[in-house]
Amino acid sequence: MENMELRNKIVGLRLRNYEVAKELGVTANTFSRWLQVPLTPAKRELIENAIRKLCEKNQEIKYEFDQRS
Repeated sequence: MENMELRNKIVGLRLRNYEVAKELGVTANTFSRWLQVPLTPAKRELIENAIRKLCEKNQEIKYEFDQRS
């Protein structure tokens, strides 16, 4: 299976493929197809940046929630 390290990173960070797809501006089906073949370095970087942005957003949400408690 292609791109296992990216797939494992997404699962390990408790993200969903549809969330990464939305951040990238593509459909979940398109993102799923991207992961089925070897990625170009540029596309891999796009995906990694989207994962990073989602993690930052999740940290902000967690911080805001903690502040309200």
